[in-house]
Amino acid sequence: MTGPRRRGPASPADVRLLETPDWEWRRRGPTHRALRSFGADEDALRRLPGGAGHAWTDGQLVLKPVGCVPEHDWVCAAYAAWTDDAVRVPRPVRPREADVSHWSVDGWGAHVFVPGRDADTGRELERVRPVVDAVLARG
Repeated sequence: MTGPRRRGPASPADVRLLETPDWEWRRRGPTHRALRSFGADEDALRRLPGGAGHAWTDGQLVLKPVGCVPEHDWVCAAYAAWTDDAVRVPRPVRPREADVSHWSVDGWGAHVFVPGRDADTGRELERVRPVVDAVLARG
């Protein structure tokens, strides 16, 4: 059993650099438990280009390793509540077999595959920033 969920910023003891075992499990891909919990098609699973070789898709979902659970949970909650069509964000997938307070299983998170392209941050930031600011201001 784990202790109470920690609130507030991480302490220096909570922060560490990734070591060889951390990189190895990311390269192996999502666990069978994570795939089942997110409803991914294990037979269709393939590595996506980019993402440091750690992003996987079955054509419907994208699964990626979660580096920081509290940050991942916050991003998922923000994206799940996203209502603005001017900027597309991937809809997070809540795992079926996990603690309902988290959006990850065995260190993996998932979101619905969004076809298209990544934003060209340099050129598009001026257009995107006001939309993001407005959505975040609404809570």
